[in-house]
Amino acid sequence: GARSLERVMRLDARGATALAAADDGTLFVAVETGIVHVDVASRAATPVKTADALTRIESLAWRAGALFGVQRVSESSLIIRVPLEASGTRALPRQILAASPSATVGALARDAFYYLSDATTIRRLPLR
Repeated sequence: GARSLERVMRLDARGATALAAADDGTLFVAVETGIVHVDVASRAATPVKTADALTRIESLAWRAGALFGVQRVSESSLIIRVPLEASGTRALPRQILAASPSATVGALARDAFYYLSDATTIRRLPLR
């Protein structure tokens, strides 16, 4: 029944492009420099440490300890899975699940990641 939006916090990062909620208290935000872990209760934003460059993320979703998303690399888009340690502030190596020559965005469903491989084609990537 709320009639206004609540401001959670100010994010001290440039170029936010995507947001995913792991639960009611944890958010992940794709920014220019990578991914930021946000603890909503403490309003703390911590860069996720990773060996992979997690920049140019255009879409982001959370499922069972991992982030799924679309990452723009050179002239193509990669559908990626980024497993995280339990703390959520350290990523394991990125897994490339698919590639598309066109810019894409995606959405996570219960058993699949759906993405636009071009302006008129939706593709389904089954998840195990």
